[in-house]
Amino acid sequence: MKKIILPILIAMLLGYGSANYLLKEYNKDYDNYELVYFLQDKEGNNIGITSKEKIANKIKEIYKEKNIFVYVKEKNISDKSFYTSLEQYDILLENSKTYEEIEAILKTIIATYEERMVNK
Repeated sequence: MKKIILPILIAMLLGYGSANYLLKEYNKDYDNYELVYFLQDKEGNNIGITSKEKIANKIKEIYKEKNIFVYVKEKNISDKSFYTSLEQYDILLENSKTYEEIEAILKTIIATYEERMVNK
């Protein structure tokens, strides 16, 4: 009986150690990304980006009133400086009420995003 328990304990400890190591490695890579919400029209063109789901849904509803259907697509990005800029734009988007205001801000966000992607 003792001959069976010792190998089982060793296997459990090795399994725990391996799982712990792999989990730490996975989280280290995952921490380098931020979740953002891409707003796309029915052709799949990006019309805006936000860091908050609440804002994405607000924009979707405002566009829906204009009979423009918007799809929200989640994506992880690794560009921290763009994400910081996006948070600032989100403050403007939260306080915007009209379609025209929101559209102007979203165009600026897309231009900034495209400029950063070309320069990478």
